Amino acid sequence: MTPLRGATALAGAALLLLGPVPAAGADDATASPTPPTDEGLYGETDPSWDGVWRQSLAMLALEAAGEPVPPAAVTWLLGQQCPEGGFPAYLPEPGAACDGEPAVDTNATGMAVQALAAAAEEDAAAQAVLDSAVEWLLSARNEDGGWAYAPGGESDANSTAVALSALYAVGAEPAEVEAAEEALLAFRLGCEAPEADRGAFVWQPEEDGSRYANELATVDAVLALAPAAGDRTPDGPPAAPACDDDPGDASAVEPAEAAEDGLAWLLSRVTEGGGWVRSPFDDSPMPGPTARVAHGLAAGGWTEEARAVLAPTAGEVSDEDGPYGGTGTVAELILALEAVGDDPTDFGGVDLTARLLASGPDPDAPATEPEDRGDGDAAAGEADAEDSGGGLNSLWFLGALLLAGVGVGLLAALRRGGRTTGGTGNDGDDGTGTAKAEDGGPTDTGEPRT
Repeated sequence: MTPLRGATALAGAALLLLGPVPAAGADDATASPTPPTDEGLYGETDPSWDGVWRQSLAMLALEAAGEPVPPAAVTWLLGQQCPEGGFPAYLPEPGAACDGEPAVDTNATGMAVQALAAAAEEDAAAQAVLDSAVEWLLSARNEDGGWAYAPGGESDANSTAVALSALYAVGAEPAEVEAAEEALLAFRLGCEAPEADRGAFVWQPEEDGSRYANELATVDAVLALAPAAGDRTPDGPPAAPACDDDPGDASAVEPAEAAEDGLAWLLSRVTEGGGWVRSPFDDSPMPGPTARVAHGLAAGGWTEEARAVLAPTAGEVSDEDGPYGGTGTVAELILALEAVGDDPTDFGGVDLTARLLASGPDPDAPATEPEDRGDGDAAAGEADAEDSGGGLNSLWFLGALLLAGVGVGLLAALRRGGRTTGGTGNDGDDGTGTAKAEDGGPTDTGEPRT
């Protein structure tokens, strides 16, 4: 699996820019150390809201860097699958039933599918988990062809993007991939939009049909669509849509063209942000999404533009306790550097690969056997998506949705606030200093989260 294919849509519809929401009964939202039972997990902070996400991200980055993924890391991820086939953000007791707490979601499942796609080539257990996870993901698809964070919800661009990337990773049937691409393109702003927004993607339309450009939705959509571009050598920087005098049909565009349009829009935002994708709350740099913009540029052949986007972070990674030192950010930088063709073992004088390896299990330690699933074998897949933990009565689920930013008031404010953000994003540090779920979790990055 190539770096692009392995981490195309680092979406994750939860944990974006808000602090962690405690599970029912928790005293506060302070991050706690990773439980000692999570010996195969990457990162040291509380995995409650991003364990599967950051683990998958770390495994993809190691694969891209040519490093073997420790067996213990694979075993940990396999143990996170719920009996019906999907994955939650974190399963405290491997092999336990997922009856609403935790809730299964499409983002964690889509990322796990990508991470397990390579492992399954040499591991029969991983292949069985992968097959049932893909089956569950397809069962969670909406009638419009897209995906919501939680089964039964309204489709959003980020969740659709991560699902599309999962389908690419496993070599899904062309019809399945094309339907997912079409669903994702429905979130694109084309020539009918104001000139400054053309090429961007929305997270979700407003109830009145209004559509607002969203940086993080665009980042994830572009990465998901990039494989459609294939290998090519662009003859110039990404170009915005050529609309002329005819607005035309916003959906009448090929995936490769949409990826280029989105990258052109993102480059303008990064330039406006002084070299960064910035937080909509305090305008601080967001390293994870910035690295993903570079990744998308490199995937489309714009290597020099990608290096220019990465340049500001090179002088910021030396502080392991800062926003650039966490597992999620390190993994995203490795993926971007590998896509560009640069060396992640010497980025700003820092060996990012060694840092990532140090945050996880001993590569030479033997793996323990996953918990016995008993009657709830993941391959059985007897429970339907609605019963798999997606119920709105779950406090766990509500916490994830709050973190995803799906509160109507918050989303409306963000969408209309100029530099907007959506229900996912995976950037650990939004620069607010607020502790978030650990690295890479559908938020992204910084060890202390953020």
